[in-house]
Amino acid sequence: ESMDRRTIPPLDEEIPGMQILQVISVIRHGARTPWTAYDCWDGYKEDPTQSQWDCDFTSVMAPPKKKEVEMNGNFLFEKVYDGLRSDLTLTNELGGDCLLGQLVEPGFGQLKSNGQHIRKAYIEGPAVMQLFETANYTDIHEESTYFRSDDEERTLMSAEILLSDLFDMPTEQTVSLHTADKPRDILSPETLENTCQRLVQLRVEAELSSEYIDGKTSDNAEELTQMMEEMSSSPPMHQLLYYSLDCQMTAICSDRYLPPLINDFISDGDDSNFSRMYEFSTWLYTFHYSYNDGEYAKLAMSHLWFDILRFVNKAATTTSPTDMLHAKIPRFVLFSGHDTTIMPLLVSLGIWDGKWAPYASMWNMELYHIEEPHPNYPSAKAFRIIFNGEVLTDKINGCDSDLCDLNILLKIVEPISSMYLRCDIEAATEGSPNDFRIAIKDKQVVHHEYTAGFVVIISLLSFVLGAVVMRNVGVSARDNIHGSSLEKSLAALDCVTKVAQNGLSYGSIEGEF
Repeated sequence: ESMDRRTIPPLDEEIPGMQILQVISVIRHGARTPWTAYDCWDGYKEDPTQSQWDCDFTSVMAPPKKKEVEMNGNFLFEKVYDGLRSDLTLTNELGGDCLLGQLVEPGFGQLKSNGQHIRKAYIEGPAVMQLFETANYTDIHEESTYFRSDDEERTLMSAEILLSDLFDMPTEQTVSLHTADKPRDILSPETLENTCQRLVQLRVEAELSSEYIDGKTSDNAEELTQMMEEMSSSPPMHQLLYYSLDCQMTAICSDRYLPPLINDFISDGDDSNFSRMYEFSTWLYTFHYSYNDGEYAKLAMSHLWFDILRFVNKAATTTSPTDMLHAKIPRFVLFSGHDTTIMPLLVSLGIWDGKWAPYASMWNMELYHIEEPHPNYPSAKAFRIIFNGEVLTDKINGCDSDLCDLNILLKIVEPISSMYLRCDIEAATEGSPNDFRIAIKDKQVVHHEYTAGFVVIISLLSFVLGAVVMRNVGVSARDNIHGSSLEKSLAALDCVTKVAQNGLSYGSIEGEF
């Protein structure tokens, strides 16, 4: 997707006495390498031009900040991932010197574009939208900005690249980038599943719903599965269509080989095989975000919304940039995360269109003070939400224009905002396959209207899901959830579906787990 189409548009109306107070930006990292070592299609692993990844970007480490005075010199370490090049029997997972999921050259350009878009809108733009009078970061008070990322190479790099084009940074400038232990961070739902069993339960309930099962077994799913089988003779690719999404996107965004069967993409929304597979994989992977009025997404985003409102509510107590400065309230806040940060964030507002958030996606929320009384803005505060260059404010329930009163937003998000995740297991509602009720609690399942054999099967499912998701907290969430947990979870769900539909005995299921 052309980054030129993602510019931040000017206001469609300017109200007298209106001035911007704050901008919250949530971004997805730029284009990257695959997040696991796939065998995407026949010939993929054997051809290094497809499966081997070498990167132009490296990370640089400085001595610990508080220890510089104890060290001789102030040198930098460059991390180069070629330590296994001398051993042909043992290589990095992607064959070259790239990390799994590392930012690549196209991603660099994407994040530079985002930085330029923000700069043109909020520094060089019209006075009503200007956050800062200068782009020189040394002239901006440190308290006027706040930068946050999870602890992944690609998100850290993406934040740094964006900021380098947003501001004029001096060579020796030190900027604080706030982060957290990846397995416990709140910027991705899959990571949160490591510590929040309620999220696991909500995902399982969604994937056991008749709507999801019907979609997985539809004629379209069967056609796409057959298509995968034509391209790949080795599992799991032709069995697990959600893997195809990463294979497709990392290949096409880095101008790499695509099999002829799916090398037919023209534009979004076309009827190409590429788009059909991409759209179905998106639905398959994200169905639980929107299920049951977005309950999963709202819970997963509750802490992020708490963090966002922490800044917004403080800004809402002020009436001018001067007030913001005196109160040491950040005017520009950046969260650098993932597709799985942005999509549930949109779902929680009821404005997601069901399309995968592309690389370098950017969600901006602007907060304005309105000096003169205005019937449309009784709180004297207005907000505007922009996603990838498109204003989405009027799609929010209760809003009918580009600008909307802040109280409408607070009414939607304050009930789901919390610094404490509500992770206690709850009894599921009716509506699962064959009308059974599941409550995952202490690896037990409460059920109704089923035989003892089915109780054992569902209990086993609960045990497997709990064990798979909760183990190895120290492992990358992407590797843990996508590569292992999700695969085994879906396999378990397939087994339960077969039991519910065919009445199989639980003794015949063991091998499928």
